[in-house]
Amino acid sequence: MLAKRNEWLMYISKLTGIATDDIMGRCRKDNIVIGRKLLAYALHVIEGYTTTEVGKMMGINHASVTINCTKLSYYPQSEKVQEWMREIKRYSQKGGEA
Repeated sequence: MLAKRNEWLMYISKLTGIATDDIMGRCRKDNIVIGRKLLAYALHVIEGYTTTEVGKMMGINHASVTINCTKLSYYPQSEKVQEWMREIKRYSQKGGEA
């Protein structure tokens, strides 16, 4: 599980330009929080891990995973976030090939 988390963490860091330490950290700046939400989304929605599993991988509560995945839909005004979500889906369909 952690290997898959690290793979997604590296990909999302490269995609968004947010440092991996920031994504896994506790910072509440909007741009960093979006990276964290994208990681939760990739692990839960794309990979199919349970919210509890994702929470353990990310060091957060399982309820936070649900909230993170849900709140991504609150960013329709942000074309950048929507593009990142499309890229994540493409990446997963290619089997992890960037």
